[in-house]
Amino acid sequence: MKRLGAAAGALALFCGLALPVAADGIGPDSYDYLNPPSYLKSSNTQPASADDTVKLLPGGSDAGMVETGDAQAALQLQRGSVPPSPGQTAVRIVIKAVGKYPKPPASFGGFSNLAIQGNVYSFRVSYVPSGRPITRLAKPAQMTLLFPNTPDVLLGANDGTWHPICSLKNLDRAANSLTCPVSTIPAETVMLRRTNLSNTVTTGNVIIFILGAGSILLAFIVMGWVAYRNFIRKPRAATPSGTPPTAPPMNRAARRRRRQ
Repeated sequence: MKRLGAAAGALALFCGLALPVAADGIGPDSYDYLNPPSYLKSSNTQPASADDTVKLLPGGSDAGMVETGDAQAALQLQRGSVPPSPGQTAVRIVIKAVGKYPKPPASFGGFSNLAIQGNVYSFRVSYVPSGRPITRLAKPAQMTLLFPNTPDVLLGANDGTWHPICSLKNLDRAANSLTCPVSTIPAETVMLRRTNLSNTVTTGNVIIFILGAGSILLAFIVMGWVAYRNFIRKPRAATPSGTPPTAPPMNRAARRRRRQ
């Protein structure tokens, strides 16, 4: 019985570890939507904005980060990201979720059936006190966005045209956020994700499925063998072990009597 229990445990382990997992992505504990899905309207909290400054030094901007109160969007400047400008003392960064933006593409970069994930954020960077906008950076800054579901594409819009902010290989996905180095500041930023992921078949998925199915089959074989050995096959009758004892040699008189 213990052997059968062990086999059942092995089956459970294989089912838990080897089967491919289908999921929409790793999401945060909560995401604050500007326009939440209908099933989240009752519990949704409106997203926070950010409006702060980073000091401007003689050699350019100081290192600093401006982040929304809910940590869903941030821009981090490195020292010298914004070049110095005569009479300017600081760099103002305004980040907020927006409801008006150019329509994003349904297909981009080899991906199709794309839909918006999370909020569309606008980033406004300008000099203080003049208010002159800054769109190009002397050194890349780090843009960070939280997502409700892992996106496939990150795009920015300037003058109504969407373009990639950084290549996918430069996207740093960690837990429930992505970080992208940017050299230009987009007016709006959008995260897009495929909506037909359940129908997407990749080589990796096929390999995982085959390994999972093979592991389960092996577990069933082990269970069947244990059940057959312990409950179905009748045990054989026990037989004496060892070499049977050898009769002592007969002497000459005994052999003569036996012949007679």
